[in-house]
Amino acid sequence: MSKLIRLVLPQWQGGNRIQYAYGAKILEFLAPSSSCETIELPVSMQLEKNHERDGIAYKNTLLDQTKSAISILKEKNPDQIVVFGGECSISLAPFSYMLEKYPHNTAIIWFDRHADISIAGETTDYHAIVVTTLLGEGDPDFSSLVPQKIHDNKLLYVGVNDDEQFNRNVCHHHHLQNIPPEDFANDPSKIIDSLEKMHIDNVLIHFDVDVIDLATFRSQSSANPDVYFERLKYIHPGASFSSLIHALNAIDQKYTIRCISIAEYLPWDIMNLQNLLVQMPLLNK
Repeated sequence: MSKLIRLVLPQWQGGNRIQYAYGAKILEFLAPSSSCETIELPVSMQLEKNHERDGIAYKNTLLDQTKSAISILKEKNPDQIVVFGGECSISLAPFSYMLEKYPHNTAIIWFDRHADISIAGETTDYHAIVVTTLLGEGDPDFSSLVPQKIHDNKLLYVGVNDDEQFNRNVCHHHHLQNIPPEDFANDPSKIIDSLEKMHIDNVLIHFDVDVIDLATFRSQSSANPDVYFERLKYIHPGASFSSLIHALNAIDQKYTIRCISIAEYLPWDIMNLQNLLVQMPLLNK
């Protein structure tokens, strides 16, 4: 019998924004109840002044937390994992574990508005670098945590809606495939066709909620109330809820989903309401 576990991983350091920690616990609360084991992985909640190393913010903390997560996964030895995050670096530990466990017939599907394939020097935020690590490139301390790298012919982007995302240095020597939102708006067949050419049995799904259209879903990084209406003017439309549900269910019907990690949920309204409540008379008595 397949063993499924859930991880609550409120890791925020890869986005250098502590608010990402909110999302993990709210996602766990919103998700359907399950009888499987749920493990909340501890993360540091300390803001540090001198946190940058080798051009990556909170590098030491991220390495330590990722190593801890991999160690726990190896101890628990699950066959399937659900991860509630946290920013996009939450996928590193479970994907590393699963790629080592199922090395020959596994693909990564990266649902995201961004390609997350930068290197230090292009950004200091590791959540924009994590795919580079999974390909075995970039910072060697991170890539050493992924013994079984993913080949670019087993990596499929779904929902990236900005071609500039593929102008990063790493992209120049990789063949990367992306299915933009308009290409699966009514039918997920292009996604399935791409996966069939890979001849795989297992998939690891990274699901960044910013793949959802910004005009209809505002609990994502670009929906910061300070800049939301301005960003609506230039950010291309994302995927609809219905198209994403159809795509995920179509994948589930044909392949074994070994991991699905849900990342970058930023509940701006809840956070702003909390800020109001902590300053409201009587509530702190």
